[in-house]
Amino acid sequence: MTSGGPHSLASWIAGVSISLLTAFLGWSIVTSALSQLLAPEAAIQFAPTSPTTLARLAEAEYFKGHKADAARLARASLTRAPFTARAVRVLGMSLNQDAQPELTDQLMTLAGNWDLADSTTHLWLSDRRMQQGEYSSAFAHLHMVLRWRQDLWPALFDAMAADAQTNPRVLEALCDQLAQGPNWRAPFLEHLENTSPGQDLAASIADRLKRDGHELGDDEISRLFGAMMRERRFDAVIRLADSLKVASRGDLVDGGFEDEAGPLPFQWRIAGGAGATVEIVSDHGPSKTLHIAYDGYSTPDLVSQILRLAGGAYQLTGTVSALGAAERLTWEVRCVQDGKTLATERRSQPPTAEGHGFAIDFTVPAEGCVLQVLELTPQPGERYSDVSLWYDDLRIRPTTP
Repeated sequence: MTSGGPHSLASWIAGVSISLLTAFLGWSIVTSALSQLLAPEAAIQFAPTSPTTLARLAEAEYFKGHKADAARLARASLTRAPFTARAVRVLGMSLNQDAQPELTDQLMTLAGNWDLADSTTHLWLSDRRMQQGEYSSAFAHLHMVLRWRQDLWPALFDAMAADAQTNPRVLEALCDQLAQGPNWRAPFLEHLENTSPGQDLAASIADRLKRDGHELGDDEISRLFGAMMRERRFDAVIRLADSLKVASRGDLVDGGFEDEAGPLPFQWRIAGGAGATVEIVSDHGPSKTLHIAYDGYSTPDLVSQILRLAGGAYQLTGTVSALGAAERLTWEVRCVQDGKTLATERRSQPPTAEGHGFAIDFTVPAEGCVLQVLELTPQPGERYSDVSLWYDDLRIRPTTP
């Protein structure tokens, strides 16, 4: 033996101990990884005493219908690691739930508290709370699933909608959860927009959230209105607009182009396109104005707004100034249902750079025209001819026929 005495021996023993500890920790990491990656039946060969492996094997036995074996393996896992959430959950589900409902509930609640991302546990708890009539708790657990499992969204959204459509208390709990702005709120509302019953449920949700002080945003309401308009559900559009107090009957929204808030289609839809630029500007006069730069030849969408006018006579007024061939842009009012034109702008004098007022008279039929559209339309010529128009202070008022 080389010289060095007791200190060298101690160093040698310490080195060996560290090496053994390092090897042990390395093997622990390997077995832990294997217990997660391998099938439970294979993992048990590498880590027969691993709590994770035993819990996974217990879960596999449960889903095979072997509840007694599942409970035995779950208990074995918990003996080695009492805080293994999966083992607690499997044990809870493996019990005779009719004979031991309180114990089952306690075990499943414990598993859910220990693992917030375990969708199986939280789905079970959500279903149990629904059966118990504890709807707020049911949606709290369902939220834990929806946060992580986007693959389950379509099926769960359908189930949520079906329950909310038939049970007012479920609708109330659902709205309470939506009011908190979960990550699945927008996808859920968009899912509802795909069917007429879903749209009606979304309208009920929008109404309730508004009454509770948690109203939907303009973008969310705009999508719902858009879905109803695409399906030509005009009566549903009117009901929702009345419920949300969107767009007063008999006038435009933001006729002064001051960027007032509000959802489409009861707000200016500013499009533009090839051959035209449409924008709200603040460099033409004392207030903001609508500016259109048009090449006089193309046929782009420009700007429009849906109206809610009852049957009767009306007048659209405003101010306009222009440079170029202003006759190539005109306002039109049409019925949405049948597309019938109610009025087309006819100018008694061409707009000038200084600007002046204008007025357009039109009549809305008493029936078959519950929604109208005011739209600035291009009147293209045979060759390009640049034109710029500025509009401001647009208003609609009823008149005596």
